[in-house]
Amino acid sequence: MIKVLSNFFDLDREQKREYNFVQKLQGEYVPYDDQSRGVSVIISGYEIQVNGTVDRFSYKIVNPLPELEYFDSHLALEHGGEVEEIRGGLISINQENGTSKKYLSTASREY
Repeated sequence: MIKVLSNFFDLDREQKREYNFVQKLQGEYVPYDDQSRGVSVIISGYEIQVNGTVDRFSYKIVNPLPELEYFDSHLALEHGGEVEEIRGGLISINQENGTSKKYLSTASREY
């Protein structure tokens, strides 16, 4: 749906960055530490489903090193926490209490 909507609008640089990041993370994920367990996370549109619980998210730009012109993209969960991309196909869901869990894209497991 995101891709369809992007065809109807002229996106500025920031909107393209958001679109590309959100589009890249779309898909199904399994726990990194127990890949045989099956799909635990599904990212679709601007919603994320973690173990059956659905949450919405928004795009967030993080500047971890203010002295450098470096920016990182995260997904800010509506009910707290963030999703960050560790590397292609590997995400981490970080909770506000400091815990985090890594998930591997089912698409990246096929390679």
